[in-house]
Amino acid sequence: MKTLFLPFAFLLLFLSSCSRDEVLPDEKKLMNSVDVYVAGSEFNQACYWKNNVKHVLPFGDNISLSKIIIENNNIFVFGSSYQNGKSFFWKNNVKYDIEQYLNIAAGSNYTITDFTVSNDETYITGMFKNVTAPPALQYELCFWKNNVKNIVYQNSNPVFPDEIAYFDNHVYISSSFPVGYFIDNTFFPVNASWMHGFVKTNQGVLVLYNKHETTGPNSTFYYNNTNTNVNYFVDTISNPNLSEGKFITDKYTNDLYISSSYLNNYYYKNNNHIIVPVDNDYYVISDMFVLNNNVYLIKTKQNSYKVYINNVITQSITGTSIPNGSFRSIFVVQN
Repeated sequence: MKTLFLPFAFLLLFLSSCSRDEVLPDEKKLMNSVDVYVAGSEFNQACYWKNNVKHVLPFGDNISLSKIIIENNNIFVFGSSYQNGKSFFWKNNVKYDIEQYLNIAAGSNYTITDFTVSNDETYITGMFKNVTAPPALQYELCFWKNNVKNIVYQNSNPVFPDEIAYFDNHVYISSSFPVGYFIDNTFFPVNASWMHGFVKTNQGVLVLYNKHETTGPNSTFYYNNTNTNVNYFVDTISNPNLSEGKFITDKYTNDLYISSSYLNNYYYKNNNHIIVPVDNDYYVISDMFVLNNNVYLIKTKQNSYKVYINNVITQSITGTSIPNGSFRSIFVVQN
């Protein structure tokens, strides 16, 4: 069952539990100055909520959403089918089958791994097997700008692009095979186990990655400054496999945040370990957005999901009572 909460009802309790040196935004001002979008599903239908108001996406049955992006008042939502893994996106409620959108022949061997938007143009990355190419070049690491294909790397073995970003007229793609990142068609190797996403700050464009340590069941988060090729240590975690990590920046402050479903109810802010002080049993942070020092989280446990603004619950859903009820992605727009 989905339940909506007014954050004002919890504000007094929240304020009483905060440390003395923590400065909180005025909640009423916060709620009136931003729009909060949450993508997910309810009753097996792909949907999103804008400020807790549900919008069902057309032809979205049995599709799991993974990303929502708002740009220039346009709403983009990306996801894939529970049944066959095919990828789709919506722009302002118009659904696009990515296979058709990219002119990929039915039955082709390909994967779509990420989707982003810049200046209302779509950027999609993935792997495509070109059976007509020589064997040494059959597996192509590609990106598509709108629906125009660009090959950035070819190999005889499958390639694994991870995430795509677009900054200052350049396309950035992280890759776990080959291990490193591409800027347009130029490859930069990284001594990493898994590559993650990019952010742009006043330091430049940064990419997050982790490295499995040779001793003990540990992995270490680092990030690389793609402008200077300098690597920065974040922390070592007692987990042998940090195959997922999210890199976030606050565009107003340039603060850096790292979250991961492998972290137990905490995240990093500027390399500092920050514990979320509410709902410890919702220990997985599945998505995060930060804007003007305000932290927006989706936390999960098993089939239950909650949305928080500065640790105040604003929305919840339970997948056990609502078929495939979930929150997957959060995006916030300043009015």
